Amino acid sequence: MLIAERWLLGRLRHATFYSLAELNAAMAEFCRRLKDERVIRRVKQTRRHLHGDGGPPGVGTAADRPLCAQWRVRGVGIDYHVEVENHF
Repeated sequence: MLIAERWLLGRLRHATFYSLAELNAAMAEFCRRLKDERVIRRVKQTRRHLHGDGGPPGVGTAADRPLCAQWRVRGVGIDYHVEVENHF
């Protein structure tokens, strides 16, 4: 994502947009060019060639993912941190 962000900001840095529709159109064109033209150095292929029109393999929609949740009652410490499985 950092590469895409830098590539986008570098291209649109000096552009002026007068509506949100203009910005969305420019970003859509950027995304198209990123997928079709920019070659990934390690694999020497474009993103469109690797993944087609979808995303990376194994990534589905939110409806495809299993729903799993664990609920626990936790107290907030004096420093406003909450510990869950050794993570704060």
